[in-house]
Amino acid sequence: MKRSLALVALCCSTAFISASQSAGQGRATDLTCSPTQLENMTGYFVSQDGFYGYPHRIEYLNIKLDAGFLVATKLVGDRNVPRGKVSWKTLSSYNCVDNQLKLPIKIQARMNINDPKAFFWIEEGNYVRIEDRNTLIVGFSCGFDCIAEGQLLRIQKQQAVDAENKMNDHY
Repeated sequence: MKRSLALVALCCSTAFISASQSAGQGRATDLTCSPTQLENMTGYFVSQDGFYGYPHRIEYLNIKLDAGFLVATKLVGDRNVPRGKVSWKTLSSYNCVDNQLKLPIKIQARMNINDPKAFFWIEEGNYVRIEDRNTLIVGFSCGFDCIAEGQLLRIQKQQAVDAENKMNDHY
């Protein structure tokens, strides 16, 4: 009997320690990003991996710093978030999560594409992080323990301007 109680106590304490450690891993450590680090995440980018829809869909974004927040505006978009609209923005200015410049973001969407006022923000579980000087990774929470990631590849300003002037939004 004592042995059974000891095993139960051991199992419970192990589960408690494990749960406590797991809970701590998901919390932001509020590391501060320097303006230079954030500046490295600005510029013109293209999404060509289907993150914004079907694999053949290519969308262009201009990412700028606005009062310390990163703001990604679509240059070529789709019916959910068309050109000129903000695709995503960071939730806070100059704060990082972990040591990888993983910044929490909110993503703009809309359910009714015919209603110009039907935009809303999805704020939970989304992020952007820098992979290297020319690649950003955007993570979108797609449900319980599900993250969809997409790559944004840096391009030259002229390529982005040409796309904005020559391409239609995807419908």
